[in-house]
Amino acid sequence: MDRLLISPCKHPLLATLIVLQMALGYPVLLAMGMLASQAHARMHASSGIDDDAHLLTLRLNGRVSAAQAQHQAAALGAIPGVLHVAAINQLPFGPEHWSTLMGPRADGAGGQFRVTTYLGGPGLVAALGLRLQRGRDFARDEYRDLSSPTSLDLAQRVILTQSLASRLFPGRDAVGQAVYLGGRAPARVVGIVERLRAPGAGDEDGAILALRLRDDGDALYVLRVAHGDPTRVRARLGADAQRIAAGRMHDLGSAGELRSQQRRLHRQRLMLLAAGAALWLLATTATVYAISELMVRQRYRQIALRRALGARAAQIRQQLHHENLLLCGLGLAIGAGVAALLRRVLPEAAALSPPPLSALAIALLLLAAGWLAMRGPAGRAARLSPAAYR
Repeated sequence: MDRLLISPCKHPLLATLIVLQMALGYPVLLAMGMLASQAHARMHASSGIDDDAHLLTLRLNGRVSAAQAQHQAAALGAIPGVLHVAAINQLPFGPEHWSTLMGPRADGAGGQFRVTTYLGGPGLVAALGLRLQRGRDFARDEYRDLSSPTSLDLAQRVILTQSLASRLFPGRDAVGQAVYLGGRAPARVVGIVERLRAPGAGDEDGAILALRLRDDGDALYVLRVAHGDPTRVRARLGADAQRIAAGRMHDLGSAGELRSQQRRLHRQRLMLLAAGAALWLLATTATVYAISELMVRQRYRQIALRRALGARAAQIRQQLHHENLLLCGLGLAIGAGVAALLRRVLPEAAALSPPPLSALAIALLLLAAGWLAMRGPAGRAARLSPAAYR
């Protein structure tokens, strides 16, 4: 039994097909596994908002005068049960997405980071229920009016998330430091909050800019309500819509609903990825089975001869499984090399950089699929009668 029963030299095409199947399957399942891990992490991600079920969101459409907009904002704040009202440009898990580049130096040295930017007006930090770890909130006279979405560098004060502060100023206290949003004067960091998630499925770090949104057009408000009052406040808003914002009421919801929608989206994505991985494993098993069956059938006469010379059925099965696993292992080694090459060549191939245990688990799954595919052909070969091929 020292000779290979299935020799790649005698069946180069069939052996190559098994190797290629494994070489392709490894990076594909690696990417699926990492995407599934990301979907699971995002499904359970915290927005940073305190008790988002008590943060109502109100979208108003249509243009009004600045005085009317101020009157409507005051009317929202006067509703019983509303603790804080603030305009905002986007929400965690929401559809809008504002971002900019931020760095610790004007010349770009020290790195520039893509940052999701929140802004709106006084009271935003309190309305969102963000916890200041260090520093303070913006003072009212520190706000500047935003002239256009491309003028974020007008901000002179900024509040950073803890993770962004650590990236910009590793080993230093970020409060009081200068950050650059463009070619103008820097903005000073006045506070650090624990967390503030990017909208949608974004993973960027977050920052709050001391910029005041114009709310005389389409506007988005957040309303922090007292515990136990969201349903009553929503009912009051619906009933007083014409009085508060005649003709402008567009959509009323909550930050908790946005989070639930995002969670459902990632749960569906996770299920699709799991189904895709299962189908790929099934297809791999079926493909390796068909190729192995063909290779073994072409060696039936040789196997029968070995049986006649005294080879036991267990030895036949063991040898066939051994050869199959060698081909599968060669394919996995090639697939691992391809994944490593893609990581170096393509920056967007970060999904092919899983933790070592995940990569090992995927390799073991593919080896198990190869072993399972050989069970049938090896079992039939081991039961061959020596007399059948005389």
